[in-house]
Amino acid sequence: MKVKSFTKRDQKVKNKITTLIVGLLFAILIGQGTSFKASFKTAQMFERKGDYNAAISIYTDLYSKNINDQRVFRSLINVYKKSEKLQEGITFFETLYQSNPLNLQIGLTLFEFYYLGGHKLLAETTLSKLEAQFGHLEPFYRGILQIYMNEGLEKEILSLARRVRQQFHPTLFSQELGYYYQARRVYDRAMDEYILYLSQNKDRGYYISKRILKMSDEPESISIIDKKLTQSSHIHDRIIFILADFYFKQQQYQKAFQLHVQLGAITPKDMSRWFKFANQLQKELAYSHSIHAFEIILKNSQDSHMRGQALIGLGKSFEAQITPTSYTNIIDYYYNDNLFLDTPMLSITHITNSHLNSSIAFYDSVLTGHSFSNQSAQAYYRLGEIHYHVNQDFDRAFSQYQSSLKNHPNQNLKKTLQLRIADTYLAKGDPQKAFRYIDSLFVNQQSSDVENKRILMAFHTLPLDTVMDFIESAFTHINPTSSSFNDLMELRELIQIHFIKGSEMDKEAFQLFVKADLKIRQSRLMEAIETINYLQEIFQNSSIYPLAVFRKSLVLNHLSKSKLALESLELLKDTFIEDRAIILTGQIYELNQSNIHNALKSYHRILDEFPESIYFQPVRYHIRTLEEKIKS
Repeated sequence: MKVKSFTKRDQKVKNKITTLIVGLLFAILIGQGTSFKASFKTAQMFERKGDYNAAISIYTDLYSKNINDQRVFRSLINVYKKSEKLQEGITFFETLYQSNPLNLQIGLTLFEFYYLGGHKLLAETTLSKLEAQFGHLEPFYRGILQIYMNEGLEKEILSLARRVRQQFHPTLFSQELGYYYQARRVYDRAMDEYILYLSQNKDRGYYISKRILKMSDEPESISIIDKKLTQSSHIHDRIIFILADFYFKQQQYQKAFQLHVQLGAITPKDMSRWFKFANQLQKELAYSHSIHAFEIILKNSQDSHMRGQALIGLGKSFEAQITPTSYTNIIDYYYNDNLFLDTPMLSITHITNSHLNSSIAFYDSVLTGHSFSNQSAQAYYRLGEIHYHVNQDFDRAFSQYQSSLKNHPNQNLKKTLQLRIADTYLAKGDPQKAFRYIDSLFVNQQSSDVENKRILMAFHTLPLDTVMDFIESAFTHINPTSSSFNDLMELRELIQIHFIKGSEMDKEAFQLFVKADLKIRQSRLMEAIETINYLQEIFQNSSIYPLAVFRKSLVLNHLSKSKLALESLELLKDTFIEDRAIILTGQIYELNQSNIHNALKSYHRILDEFPESIYFQPVRYHIRTLEEKIKS
């Protein structure tokens, strides 16, 4: 049997049938009381499926009943364009325009469809007619501009912009054109339009600023933005402010700072701007600049609350520079972060900022010379932290903590201060006073923080049997999920192994070990080394000997005495701590002496000789990372 070919006429018949079916379905839906929303969704469904005839049929029927509904109108425009049924669209909008000759939106849509359909003469005639009707209204030209921009008609865009700016005002459409050129990566024209807008709208430049900063994500725009803003910075302060933000984003902090100086530091608004800038610098780790910014507020602001906030910010910038050592250890060598056994002094380096002392003196003078009401307690505390951690001037730190307590701190800060005062007594060389102080607090504040601090002070003050009693007492009520539970377990185990269960020699050696630990807490590092040297000489066979020697090696490494540290580590062969000693040896070779060959040699010893070590995996990973780094 011969199959009949499918002709265009058959397709038209099919389309008519589809339209009739859709119309019938739509009528049934309406007759059943189906809502406008449901019908609209049905049309969208047909549109997504590519059945444009069905979609158009429903949209046009909906529009005839809801002529002011913008969603339906836009959907009709889109579906005619998407389906390339421009001629059908022209017919529809011609009919619509004849019925609504004063409707600007319909007229502009007809103009657009004439243009897209290649009917230039009809497009120009329609445009002239519309201009005669609506040429005195900005929205008319805005609609024309949008059509030109959608089609990328550069010549027409420029011509229209010149005309309307002469007719209305010189910056009309500058924001829209800035967006247009930026989207097309024509950055010089985009900047010209943005600056034109800013020249007449200095109080409405927030979104322009955001656009310019977003534009600076593109590397090719950076020099253009810099040049255009710099050339225009004389127009008004808003442009200077945007340029400062631009330099800040480019991490050119000194340039940004100078522009903020140019903007002034007189009014309360200026102070708010400086405070925001100082905090931003702090977040970007630009501490020297943030310190200068906070100092400007302290020197110029008349608002005690603002000065207090600036003083706290200044303290935070100082504290933020109390940095850990510049590298990350491969493993946790010695009770890292243990409340009782880790020694914070060994994880601190001095701030390299050359003007630190003069800045602290300024901080101190401002604090003592002004009243900062509610901020005083916080400010004194932060200055105390600087003296405690950075200068390790414990007397001055203690004085600042006491001043903070006198300025009515909140309960959280008060507790922090009390714990720190106990630390300061210990660091100053008076562990007995430290224990008495914290013990008196424990009578009224039996919190875990105070109890833990009491155990620490007892560890350096009381007989170790008594310390064990304190620890056991803590275990009767501490929650196993507590952050200090494991720390207490480690301390108890250390005392049990090397003191409670040890020989008389072990006990004497362990007491020397604790004495050395106290000297480390007091930053008397050379004295700590001498104490461990004495332990090495007299108690070579004590159970604590390997850990004491390893501790000394860590202190020597901290003091940059790499050679002595390596010699000390060689003594730990065939001890329970040998694997850690080998890893630390490798790390000293790698980071202190830049001897990668010897470092890898040490690390590989762990893989070859200590396959059961808990440090096997992190060392293997480090070897792989180091070898890949060498290859690259």
